[in-house]
Amino acid sequence: MKKLLSRKEAMYKLGVKSAHFSKMCNGLVAGIPPLPIVQYGRQLLFRDEALDQWILEVESTCKKGR
Repeated sequence: MKKLLSRKEAMYKLGVKSAHFSKMCNGLVAGIPPLPIVQYGRQLLFRDEALDQWILEVESTCKKGR
């Protein structure tokens, strides 16, 4: 079964603080795509697998820019 992460778990996985995480969710960080979100009512959830794919996408973008 695919695991859904809470906001706090996703922040821990990415190693970022709350304010920066909010900017990442809203697509307000230059040079990276917004985080993939599953919205369940008012709660934001994050698929663990989707975050892994997002990380790979951001890494490949960074490598191309160098």
